[in-house]
Amino acid sequence: TPSENFYGDIEFSYDVTDGEEVVAAGLDLTVTPVNDAPEPQDQAFTVGEDGLLTFTDADLLTGATDVEGDNLTVEGVTYTGADGVLTD
Repeated sequence: TPSENFYGDIEFSYDVTDGEEVVAAGLDLTVTPVNDAPEPQDQAFTVGEDGLLTFTDADLLTGATDVEGDNLTVEGVTYTGADGVLTD
């Protein structure tokens, strides 16, 4: 079993016999990568009562990682509470 997130080439060797003769053979296996989901980090901000909070995509992406090193972006910011308004 390969390690988690492994991709690359693997070579196997094995023997084939008819009971009298033994012949070596090989197998080349290529494990292709798949896209893994990004791993975001929860963020916390503080704002005073009746204050205004401004944050950027970079603020929301702080600490986020992607095992393949893909460029990460923020998509679909929503707020469903009744205690304020979220504007773009």
